[in-house]
Amino acid sequence: MAYNVTQQSSARVLANTNKNNIKSIFFNKNIFDANSNIVELTVEGSSNAVFNMTVERSSDNRKYNFSTKTFEASVTSSSTLKNAITGKYQINIPAAASGDTYTFIIIPIKETEITFGKNNLHFQTTVEQKGSARVVVRATGDGFAGQDIGDLTHAPTKTFYAATAPVIKAQDLQLVVSPAATDFGYFLKNILPNNPNLGTFQNDVFYWQTTENIVTNAAGSGVSGNTVTVADLSNLVVGMELTYHKTTTAPASTTTITDINVTTKTIVFSSNSPFEHGQTMTFRAYGFRLIKKAIGISLDLNLPSLRLGQVTTSVRTAITAGQSTIDVNGMTGIGKGSEIRMRGLDKSTSSSTTLVSAVDNTNGLTQGVLTVSNAETSASVSRPIPAKTKIYIDGSSNEVFLTAVIYIYKFPQANQTVILDLDRVLTIGLGS
Repeated sequence: MAYNVTQQSSARVLANTNKNNIKSIFFNKNIFDANSNIVELTVEGSSNAVFNMTVERSSDNRKYNFSTKTFEASVTSSSTLKNAITGKYQINIPAAASGDTYTFIIIPIKETEITFGKNNLHFQTTVEQKGSARVVVRATGDGFAGQDIGDLTHAPTKTFYAATAPVIKAQDLQLVVSPAATDFGYFLKNILPNNPNLGTFQNDVFYWQTTENIVTNAAGSGVSGNTVTVADLSNLVVGMELTYHKTTTAPASTTTITDINVTTKTIVFSSNSPFEHGQTMTFRAYGFRLIKKAIGISLDLNLPSLRLGQVTTSVRTAITAGQSTIDVNGMTGIGKGSEIRMRGLDKSTSSSTTLVSAVDNTNGLTQGVLTVSNAETSASVSRPIPAKTKIYIDGSSNEVFLTAVIYIYKFPQANQTVILDLDRVLTIGLGS
């Protein structure tokens, strides 16, 4: 498809039919990616129309040499294409990772005039070369060190479809948990049927984050209100969440942007906060729809799942009586509410799942005490449950594994990081 860059119309301009006239100038594209490209322009008009043309690169002001077909620092007679006639012309654009812009100037000569636009003796337009943008997808949350799931780099000039879209893929990727002396593991928020160790999630747990400084609070600095003005509204959209209204101070309740006035640079929120003049606000766009509206990146999610690693411990001292407490060798990754399986549990008193109802992990790395509900041990002096009997824990773990396929259909204009918010898919375990 041709892209017309005439000065007055997005359609090809077919003006009068003067003897010597240039009636249309258009390019094969007006935006190119960061790779080397060929810019093709077509000059239409009468057969005896004549013009001169120059092309300049903005980053270093170098002129295109029509003989060597490169941009050169020195200006020579070949820096201008002289006595050119109507037809097609190709300009070689070199690769530029950060992008560039190129200005084309056409000056009609020899009784030729331009019959479109406001200036019949001068035509100037700029084509843009977009630099490549890097997209990083990262997983982070309370208790996690934070790690990159993957990254891709591409120019923002192309829209991909499912069959050809670049992919960031995680296949049972273990997410690194920060070490903790008191470790009660993590629970999945959205559990798959019949397996407390498997869960899933949707794209609404991903976010993109930005910050903005408050210029004024309409209610007064530090006074509770829901309207502020800012210096810059870039990438802010209705629906974004206010994560912090004062550096790391969170709002009292969930607060979102409900209205943006571009003229006055005013933001209206869904609830009040004591905004202070000059303080930094942090915003998050949750979900792929809002992320696209904020930064132009188009994402899709397929096959998302989380898996908890199987936690095991063992009986530390032999059990010789029916009881609801068990001395164990090590407690890490075990939280209140997890399920417990072991040989020697008597479930005759309850048909419900046997759960860990409390955890005493004072010395959790090597020993501890589990309290169970909906069952008790079935043991006696003559038939004890021996030490080292293995115990299986389901539903809580300090090992979390991620599987997901993330397609990128459209890259943003600049490098961006998209976060998988682990706090929205996992709950930190407790001891009681």
